[in-house]
Amino acid sequence: NYISSIGGDTFGMDNDDLTDIPKNVSTVIDLLEDKGISWGEYEVDMPSTGYTGFHFLNPQTHANMYVRKHNPAVSYVINQTPARLANMKNTTLFYEDLKNNALPQWMFITPNMTSDGHDSSITVAGEWAHSFVTPLLTNPNFMQNTLLLITFDETETYTVKNNVLGILLGDAIPATLKGTKDNNFYDHY
Repeated sequence: NYISSIGGDTFGMDNDDLTDIPKNVSTVIDLLEDKGISWGEYEVDMPSTGYTGFHFLNPQTHANMYVRKHNPAVSYVINQTPARLANMKNTTLFYEDLKNNALPQWMFITPNMTSDGHDSSITVAGEWAHSFVTPLLTNPNFMQNTLLLITFDETETYTVKNNVLGILLGDAIPATLKGTKDNNFYDHY
């Protein structure tokens, strides 16, 4: 959970509320832009580029497809610049950017609520990840000194310590580290 106090106001990221992080809070986007590193987010089933709504429902089933809580940058780029909002796109544009060799240097890619396992199962999430990632591992427009981190944001049970698996793939991994395991503790920072 992320809790911060700024100017006497406290806000938290320990819920599903529609949260806007104040502009004076430094974020990973600020760090990337300060270093001249291009960035983008690709969200499965996000209805439009720069969408700032709470969620987007399947028109037939009314199930959650896109949810804002799985799009971290929207909480701290909203009410800022149109250029930043333009970096948050539907995954269909990922494939267009991939084809045109126009992917940003840093990307955050999120499946929809079914494909990420929240509204389905680990099997469904694994099948989505496999079908999405496998073709990328041999795509020369994607594999250009690339490090790919696959992870989940929480365990199934909220009452136990949150231990999640992180899998690193890509051609940026030194050959001596491929197939190894690291049991060190890491957090989102």
